[in-house]
Amino acid sequence: MKATGQKILFRGLDDELKITSISVDVGFLCWAWFEEAYQIESQEKFDTVVESIRGGVDAPDDFFKQVTLTFNPWSENHWLKKEFFDEETKRPDTFSDTTTFRLNEWLTPDDRERYERVLQTDPQRGAVVANGEWGMTDGVVYPNWKTFTGTPRGLIEVMGLDWGNDNGAGDPTAIVKIWIDPVKMNLYVRQVAYSNTLQLEQIPALLDHDTKIYADTNLGVANTYLKNRKFQVNPMKTAKHKGKRADGIATVKLFNIYIDEMSRDLIGEISGYVQDGTEYIGSHHLLDAMRYGARGWYNQGNFKEV
Repeated sequence: MKATGQKILFRGLDDELKITSISVDVGFLCWAWFEEAYQIESQEKFDTVVESIRGGVDAPDDFFKQVTLTFNPWSENHWLKKEFFDEETKRPDTFSDTTTFRLNEWLTPDDRERYERVLQTDPQRGAVVANGEWGMTDGVVYPNWKTFTGTPRGLIEVMGLDWGNDNGAGDPTAIVKIWIDPVKMNLYVRQVAYSNTLQLEQIPALLDHDTKIYADTNLGVANTYLKNRKFQVNPMKTAKHKGKRADGIATVKLFNIYIDEMSRDLIGEISGYVQDGTEYIGSHHLLDAMRYGARGWYNQGNFKEV
């Protein structure tokens, strides 16, 4: 093996202007790979970075510059679809393709079984993550949300907890951290846990003693377990407190919703959660935790109930 001196630079895209002036001491920038490109909110942000990879170079004739994007196609309304996939509008210098887990030779049998299970238990989510289909947008419950990076400061903090089933037998336990800006009506949400193998004794390490926790009542003994350990658990146990699902959704939609860009499961849920008449379709465990946290705080005298 021969050392070539090439470098791989890793950068975040929280502020695209910070990385437009990246340079190297020797050679030139020629390739860029945007992983989880769905989290790039706008074409303008993407173009700002791509335009920084410019200029002529003294290189062999077979040299080329290349920008690669990889992502799950959560919504058919995302700008990526129009720019790189729709035949009538995609950029002329584009090669686009769709792959699925079936083509990934590095997956273990357990990995493959997990994808197959998603197709059975949550067909809408499975259509995106397993089959590579563009997610539907008709009837999406939360159509307007954005991503954020970093940790909000100086805001109200609460947590939401949706208990799952024990020992991996069914629904996952989902926990979110929420920062609330009541002046600007902004809701910042971060996924803390999403697993159907979490044991009860592992939960305390994921929670904050000084933060109110709004939890469902599927596992009353679990809420008691946390209360006995001095956590501020507020079970959503009454119709006035919890309300119907539609009431909680209405409360959340009063806010401008921001999802932490690293919360992949939460992004997957909020992108594929749709309403068909009175029925809600799609995975919603983290969304339920978000709903408990937002409505629990909202209805404890902080605002007039909805």
